[in-house]
Amino acid sequence: MSTYSQVDTSTLGWVKAEIDETLKQARLSLETYADDTSDVSRLRYCITYLHQVVGTLLMVELDGAANLAKETEALADTVYKGDTEPTEAVFEALTRGILAIPDHLARLQFGQADSPFRLLPLINDLRAAHGVEPIKKLDMFTPDLSVRPPENKDAEKLNDREFV
Repeated sequence: MSTYSQVDTSTLGWVKAEIDETLKQARLSLETYADDTSDVSRLRYCITYLHQVVGTLLMVELDGAANLAKETEALADTVYKGDTEPTEAVFEALTRGILAIPDHLARLQFGQADSPFRLLPLINDLRAAHGVEPIKKLDMFTPDLSVRPPENKDAEKLNDREFV
């Protein structure tokens, strides 16, 4: 994953409406589950919808949005498995995660870079809701070190004053 990735707005335009609809279904399933936590099938539907969104975002190489969707799915999955208590704070975090993705995608359509740093506070809130360590900014910094500057054969001939 790069620190910032360029967004192909035409590709995003093709999938955004489908992602928005899938996230709407995820949100509705989550709300139904929140009203009746004994019906875990509704939460399972929410997780399935989120998983579809993750796959689509990865396919169109939107790493920042995909990471947010993954963390939202992971929190929902821990609730489903019984590892996280379905509290009001957890439902709030899940809802914020689901609602933030379309907003982020809309900003990308208007030319903003897909920066995972912009989403990091929300991602860390989702992680904290199920007791996972937060991600540090430095952990997300992954420059492409395979890119090398062109060789300058004259650089060896320069003295210190000329080099600076």
